[in-house]
Amino acid sequence: MVKGRKEGQTIGQLIREIRLELGYDRQYKFANVLGITPAFMSNLEAGRKKPGKELIKKLAEISGRDVCDFF
Repeated sequence: MVKGRKEGQTIGQLIREIRLELGYDRQYKFANVLGITPAFMSNLEAGRKKPGKELIKKLAEISGRDVCDFF
């Protein structure tokens, strides 16, 4: 697993990468794990919404990444 964001990678692309690395082929399944709606998950990955601090902490925790990877 590559840690950190790749050059030019958006936060939405990183979240999608994490979701797939963790084996969640469907957005709604990963949304349930994160405690967010599938619509919000879709908007995150599409770059229409940004995750808040608590969601970033949760993403970092379950993916084994550093919180700094999301900034």
